[in-house]
Amino acid sequence: MRSFFRNWVEGLEVFAAVFVVFTLFYQSENADDHESKIHLVVFSVPNCVPCDQLKADLKSGIFGKYGKNALVVKHDGKTWDKPELVEKYEKFFKKKIFDGFFPMSWIEPTVSEYEGYENTKEGREAFMKWLKSNFKHSD
Repeated sequence: MRSFFRNWVEGLEVFAAVFVVFTLFYQSENADDHESKIHLVVFSVPNCVPCDQLKADLKSGIFGKYGKNALVVKHDGKTWDKPELVEKYEKFFKKKIFDGFFPMSWIEPTVSEYEGYENTKEGREAFMKWLKSNFKHSD
């Protein structure tokens, strides 16, 4: 009876070791996928001067690789052009998107958002600092 339990415990130890190795491998594989999917999402509304300024700065390339593939989600006064991203944002942050200031920027899928935008040297530097701090793992 004693050898039965010893073999059973040894079997559990082997199973646990295999499980840990598999879990670590799976997490490292998915970490690469996760990092490659980090991107900037900017929510923009009509008649919003800061929104227009941020879109122009993104288009000009002053934020380099951080703003290169930004997704701009536009509201036309009635609907969003990418409602799936608005829904994802609202579920993720558990709040309505109109509860904040525009433009609303989000490094998806992180928990980091940036409200508003100031088209001054200091404002652009603050935005760039925020971008760099959130993309640090994907550099």
